[in-house]
Amino acid sequence: MTRSSQRSDHGAVIVGARIDEQAYNSMVSLMDSAGYKDVSSFVRSAVLTKCQDIASGMVNLYADRVIDNQSYSYKPVSYSRVLNNVI
Repeated sequence: MTRSSQRSDHGAVIVGARIDEQAYNSMVSLMDSAGYKDVSSFVRSAVLTKCQDIASGMVNLYADRVIDNQSYSYKPVSYSRVLNNVI
């Protein structure tokens, strides 16, 4: 079982996790075989990779929305035209 906690300390956040020993030993051997020097470098890389995946997914979502929006028949209001009619 994995449990995590976080707390603020002098402008930074300390994140901790409790992992059972068997899972930890398996994780360390996999990290070592992948070339990571320590748990911190692995966790840092994993967090950055996961955040990049989420950001890329959001970019794709908004790109799809822009493409879908271009196919609608309505056009945005031209504010300069509206102002010219009012004045």
